[in-house]
Amino acid sequence: MDSATEQAQRARIGEDGAITRRPAPWHRPAVLGALMLAALTFNTAENLPVGLLDLISEDLRVSLSAVGLLVTGYGVTVAIASVPLAHVVRAVPRRYVLTGLLAALVVSGLVAASAASYWLLLVARLLTALAQALFWAVMGPVAVGLFTSE
Repeated sequence: MDSATEQAQRARIGEDGAITRRPAPWHRPAVLGALMLAALTFNTAENLPVGLLDLISEDLRVSLSAVGLLVTGYGVTVAIASVPLAHVVRAVPRRYVLTGLLAALVVSGLVAASAASYWLLLVARLLTALAQALFWAVMGPVAVGLFTSE
């Protein structure tokens, strides 16, 4: 077996030795499609403020550089938090982790959309960044584990 397949099989075995069941063969493309849409949504959430810098700056009455920190802080948070967060949730079944991450994405998106202050928007962006950091750490092994190497 190649290393990716071995990693996926090891990832399916929990700390208690129980093996996580794969979805039925006809569900696997749907699960992969859902992962793809989640990745697209996280990337859109990450880059969306770039096109709205002026509007956010005017609406929240802050400088453009402060609004730029919403993007920079997001990227730095994802880069720094990915490995530690993956380590913290390593014993939690990935299905629950992914469900929680998508719920966090929805909640933080709603908070960001209704934010009346810069600081509330910053907190919402950081929550989204933490969710994305863990999403990228979990999504790869889940996608690889859906399919056998045969």
